Amino acid sequence: MLFLEDALEKFAELDPEVVFAVNSDRVIDSLQQLLQKYGVSFESALLFMVVGDLPENEVADYLIREAGLEEKLADQASQEFLEQVVKPLTLRLAFLNADPDKEFMSLVQEKEYLRKIFKEELIIELKDSPFLKNAFNFRVFDIFEKDINFKRELERLLYDNGEVLTSKNITVGGKTMPATIANWLRDFINTCGSANFNSVVFSNYLVNSANTKNLTPEERSLLADLISVYKNLKFFEEEVEGKAIDDWRILPFSISELKQVKKTKKIESLDESVAEETAVKEAPKSSLDDQLSGYDWSSLSPLEVRAILESLGIPLKDFKNWHLQKYGK
Repeated sequence: MLFLEDALEKFAELDPEVVFAVNSDRVIDSLQQLLQKYGVSFESALLFMVVGDLPENEVADYLIREAGLEEKLADQASQEFLEQVVKPLTLRLAFLNADPDKEFMSLVQEKEYLRKIFKEELIIELKDSPFLKNAFNFRVFDIFEKDINFKRELERLLYDNGEVLTSKNITVGGKTMPATIANWLRDFINTCGSANFNSVVFSNYLVNSANTKNLTPEERSLLADLISVYKNLKFFEEEVEGKAIDDWRILPFSISELKQVKKTKKIESLDESVAEETAVKEAPKSSLDDQLSGYDWSSLSPLEVRAILESLGIPLKDFKNWHLQKYGK
């Protein structure tokens, strides 16, 4: 018998890289696609798999038993779930694993993983949480330490990246082109040159160049991150010289954002008595029942339950006691 409450407690104790990766947009989006296709949620199945309670070969049976899918449909759904959600997540966690003795991914495999990202999956990395960006960067630094020339290959892959970065076409060299990563970099180099550049050149391009004037704030921010990645790769040695490794970057992120994420994780990992005390101080003055009664808990996935409790500052134990008193289960 699998119990969601037990799985959630185990999930809360996992390494933060795992927690953030499971709650990332790429995983949530993939789960949402499966929900739309099959009409059932796969989030609890993923939760049980992540904490080690559900083996891969039992996923289909779980979907039959818990979601009511017919056997043939459950087999199909489980294969798609494993291929579209579990396999990419497992690969990502293997890459982010900083253990030098890890057996799940070799240096050759890590390089191939990075090649794919810099050629066709960079945008989702730029939109990820600062904690995962930081972990990602440190893995790249470790690879550069073994093979500094690999940065040149990653840089070249950016020039071939066909991901569409912004919504409207841009003009490069007098020609109208799709607003891909490759074409934006061509425009930047054509406008600003290929030498290392300072913040004045950077800011002027983002605000005043012909192609950037009509960008939305979100698009301009994403473009700024892309150009930072280009700068951090192409001029890596110059950019890190004299800096502590904590100030090195490949994927850009704000130190303040990272500190906020770490602060949140620290509060989550406090022992239960301190966590409860913090919740009492920070929670609204309304009663626990007032805060919790407005949700249809039976329709929410375990990850959604956890997210709501965190936003309310209510410990899982208090929620379980309230739910038992309210519904008898």
